[in-house]
Amino acid sequence: SEGGLAQRTYLPLHRTDSFELSVRLRAAEATTVTVGVYAPDDDPTTADPLAVETIQADREWTTETADLTVAASTVEAADDAAYTLAVTASAGPDLVLDRVTLYPSDHIAKADPEVVEHLREADLPLLRWPGGNFVSGYRWRDGIGPIDERQSRVNPAWGHVEPNLFGTAEFVDFCETVGCEPMICINAGDESPEEAADWVEYCNGDPDDTEMGRLRAEHGHPEPHDVQYWEVGNELYGRWQANWTTRDGNVDRYARFRDAILEVDPDVRLLATGREGEWNDHLVSEVAPDLRSVTDHVLAGPTVDEDVDRDGLYHSLMEDTGELERRHTELVSRMRDAGVTDPHTAITEMQLTVSTTDGADRVLSPPWLGSRHHDPAADLPGKKSIAEAVWDATVVHDAVRSEGAIELITHTGLVNHGGGLQKRRERVWADPCHYGHAMGSALFEKTPVGVDVACDTVSTDGSAGGGGTAVEFPVLDALAAVDDDECAVVVVHRASGVGDVETLLDLGTLTTGGEATVTTLTGESMSSENSLDDPENVSPEREGVPLEDGEVRLTIPEYGLVSVVAPR
Repeated sequence: SEGGLAQRTYLPLHRTDSFELSVRLRAAEATTVTVGVYAPDDDPTTADPLAVETIQADREWTTETADLTVAASTVEAADDAAYTLAVTASAGPDLVLDRVTLYPSDHIAKADPEVVEHLREADLPLLRWPGGNFVSGYRWRDGIGPIDERQSRVNPAWGHVEPNLFGTAEFVDFCETVGCEPMICINAGDESPEEAADWVEYCNGDPDDTEMGRLRAEHGHPEPHDVQYWEVGNELYGRWQANWTTRDGNVDRYARFRDAILEVDPDVRLLATGREGEWNDHLVSEVAPDLRSVTDHVLAGPTVDEDVDRDGLYHSLMEDTGELERRHTELVSRMRDAGVTDPHTAITEMQLTVSTTDGADRVLSPPWLGSRHHDPAADLPGKKSIAEAVWDATVVHDAVRSEGAIELITHTGLVNHGGGLQKRRERVWADPCHYGHAMGSALFEKTPVGVDVACDTVSTDGSAGGGGTAVEFPVLDALAAVDDDECAVVVVHRASGVGDVETLLDLGTLTTGGEATVTTLTGESMSSENSLDDPENVSPEREGVPLEDGEVRLTIPEYGLVSVVAPR
């Protein structure tokens, strides 16, 4: 008889039927081990495998690799079902498995090719890694060098085992693959400043003159990774963070981490953990002038009753972005007054996090589940909805208008935790905010120009968003930028309950005429989103529109945004 281990797994058979198998194992005595892929619901001890490989194992650790092809006849019948990956051996010898991986053969440097394709299309300038709450328990040395020598560890943030298949080199390679710059958030929770400095030296050190640079070269990367942005800790003020601290502790940690890091690489750009209020005031007063940039996590949204006024909530969220710009500009001004010569702030997490209760303070929809009541009719804005795309665009516009105060923005998460992409059953699709980011990339590396906007206003007292004073703000928000070849404009509709807005965009002398590319992203309601069953429910529509004397008529849809790119 046979026995072994089995793991249910989905396979991307809509893309490929070939896979790369890797098994690291040993046995108490020499034995033959079978690794096979089995059809859904088949018993690996009795059924014939769809793909199979035999491996010889003995007392010494060995890593065996093979190519597996799943029989093509099964693809159509079980394309969306969970298959079984099983490792079996004859009864008798003890079998010890360290790791079994099954990568689709179309992977791109171990990354999902559909994720890579989406990110290439979005043309994002920067990605932050490895967290998030995750980073305060992360050991960077676990994620370097040969895969077989990397240690798995339970991360305290989530209580899950981290296999460390994706480490520093993989992150840098991933950023190069998708065409963006890497930014690393340091474990300032339960690791030391010296460990952080070693990480910086590992990434940026000369392979001939530095110990960590030589180690990186031994690991197959002789050229420095040249990581310029380093964030010192994540949400160190939060009790949910491993080894969180007080505002005094943050000052002490930043100073010690800063000194250690700058000693090994004085040219990197450091970001200190920030938080609105006394935390930032204390940081500025105690650390300036040796402070360069202060971070902010803009996780906007209250916990509301099911019967909350939807329009009021929507307007409170959209109007609050103007307060964000003011807050960051004032912080930069205080930093400059304290002696910081080139002060900045940075938004290193951003997301709508609306939660709902049943009126008795029982939370029905925590933000990490998508800021939506279980009933789709709840019609609430959230991170997976078109509202996130509209809100994100407004935040970016306000950041540009801060005139350099806000130096960068990175979203929260990347796949399955906000940030724009979802993956279920080996299918990848984009949230509306991903498409919004892609539309906004038309503005990248261009020079902003002034925009005059004439439109109606809406008002909010902020009550649906958790308090505030009465404020009126324009229904439309717009940002424009130019380079030698193009003029780009993004127009956002920030109101609910007023319908679409017909407007005339006059580019004047910013364009030479011809045809503009107009891209529109919109949903039927503020909660419209994409899903596994309907991945294109909210997706961009593009058309070419003739320019007449530099003018183009646009429909700016409620719960939507429009980008216009015209030749210069």
